[in-house]
Amino acid sequence: MSKAERPLQQDMFTGEFVDTRTRRQKEQDRARELPLQNEMFSQRDIAQFGVTATPLLPLSPHTRLMLIQEDPRTPEEQERDLERQAQARTRPLESLVQAQEEYPTADTPMTHEVDFESLKKTIESDPKYQAEYGVWLDSVPTSLEEP
Repeated sequence: MSKAERPLQQDMFTGEFVDTRTRRQKEQDRARELPLQNEMFSQRDIAQFGVTATPLLPLSPHTRLMLIQEDPRTPEEQERDLERQAQARTRPLESLVQAQEEYPTADTPMTHEVDFESLKKTIESDPKYQAEYGVWLDSVPTSLEEP
């Protein structure tokens, strides 16, 4: 309903025109003013008697339906991505050589001799080392040949 067609009543105390419709009447008028969407199918096509809305698939009780993950990539793209993953997980050869130099394993021979006398003097002279290693100071061998 447009504003000109709304039924207004005159207020007997103020003389102004007032809309006296109920809230429901106002909502219905607003809904009528909104544009309506055209129906895609007629009511006859939508409501069919004797037709089930969710037909059952003709499956035996032993059939299992499974979802299959499909990869839309080509075999070349899959191989390329697999190679990139392998390269990301592989450490470069330089870092392996560097790690072997920094941290020798049991197979790697020691390249330098340990001077037990200078080690013992360092522990005895420095109070910080003495607090940490003073207990083992008496058990430090003087050379590699001693047990």
